[in-house]
Amino acid sequence: VFIRTPSHNMPLRIQSQHNHQQDAYTRFMYGIKSDETRRSYLSKLEFFFDFYKIEGQDIKEKSENFLRFTRNRKGKKDNSQELTDLILNYMSFHIRRAQKNEISRGTVRNFYKPIKLFCEMNNIILNWKIISKGLPVGPQNANDRIPDEDEILEVLKYPDRRIKGIVSTMATSGL
Repeated sequence: VFIRTPSHNMPLRIQSQHNHQQDAYTRFMYGIKSDETRRSYLSKLEFFFDFYKIEGQDIKEKSENFLRFTRNRKGKKDNSQELTDLILNYMSFHIRRAQKNEISRGTVRNFYKPIKLFCEMNNIILNWKIISKGLPVGPQNANDRIPDEDEILEVLKYPDRRIKGIVSTMATSGL
């Protein structure tokens, strides 16, 4: 491999005895920073592979087999629609679980994220907007409002002087 250096315009020969090609599992793991996210994504990705009975002894083998499945569809020029349908079917399964209250509505999206990351890290190009369109949105917990004057006066009745100072500061500064 020859690379021209910008300053000298002379070829630079790069010799490597290492294979630069990464496997599907390694690329997937590269995209995860947090240990907790790694643990969660691995279990949910394996659940996806098991849902479609992707063969393999472990998650690494299943990852390679799924990648092979996506790339080697006989007679298929573009199998992105077929793959999109597989993921939509899988996500519909989890949406039905949420409707039956087996899982919360906000959890459904957690089954989507590892599949998307796996595909993105392995150059499987899909229209994720279509897939995410039907996913339910979890409850919005931040339903905050400004306390009214009576509520502030009620808190100020508390005998602790530290609370009065904090509440007065917050009320006058808009916090």
